[in-house]
Amino acid sequence: MLFSLIAPTIVGAHLVAFPPAGLFERTPSGMAMAVVYPPRAQAQRKEGRVVLACTVTSSRTLSDCMVESETPNNSGFGPSALMLSYLFVVREGEELPADRKISFQARFSLP
Repeated sequence: MLFSLIAPTIVGAHLVAFPPAGLFERTPSGMAMAVVYPPRAQAQRKEGRVVLACTVTSSRTLSDCMVESETPNNSGFGPSALMLSYLFVVREGEELPADRKISFQARFSLP
């Protein structure tokens, strides 16, 4: 089971996106982040970074996301970032590349 309805151990974990300034209107909440935080990384109090490459849909959400890099490697942050990708919404009126593909870094941090 990937998601738990029981309150996660990490309350208020943070996901910070580092896209071009102001790209996103909405990003995942701390609670959403806590639900998918990799258990082993949580137990070891590890933080991580992921670079995602996604396509922006006509409704300004992200699709076809892929992990370009994950630090630390094989720590579970890549799959966690993919689970959160549907929660991002690109700001209306944002100028996008012709192919509508973007890359951005997401940092997973503990409170």
